Amino acid sequence: MFFNLSFLKSVTQLIFSFFYMLVGLKHFTNPDIFLKIVPPYLPKKLELVYLSGLFEILFGFVMLLVLTFELLKNKTTNSYFKLLPTNEYFYPKLQKLKFYNSLCLILLLIAVFPANYYLFSSEIARESFGSITKEQALIRMFFQPMLIATAYWHGTNLKNQRLSRLMLVIAVITIFYFAIILN
Repeated sequence: MFFNLSFLKSVTQLIFSFFYMLVGLKHFTNPDIFLKIVPPYLPKKLELVYLSGLFEILFGFVMLLVLTFELLKNKTTNSYFKLLPTNEYFYPKLQKLKFYNSLCLILLLIAVFPANYYLFSSEIARESFGSITKEQALIRMFFQPMLIATAYWHGTNLKNQRLSRLMLVIAVITIFYFAIILN
């Protein structure tokens, strides 16, 4: 094979961890963008925007932290990494943290899905969000399951290589999509 799947997965984890943290920070620096797509039936809109932003920052940071420990675990013989825990107790706990962080991220992505649906269904929301078309909002809505699939992949150690390759393709497509719309 011409690429190392494990390395590419780590690269996508790194990109997604920064993506979640940056988007989470945007909830605090420019909450108006997100307030416009909170469905009208939800109370305390600003608090919900801040809360979802806080969780995105938290889950992105934990993803980055776990990835960092995973990448450094084989380097513990180097003097710079002597402080890293190397016992059999630490790394199973790290894998559990990775799994639960992924699960929480999936729950967050499901929880914010009504905002994407509201953006799709409401002309007022689309116009206030930046005059996006209904088709663009529909495409955006379809990326939510791709984000969920990628979060699942990042939180597990899939043994099935074909499924892992498919998840890599989904992750790369999602990265390109969000890189384009965020510019």
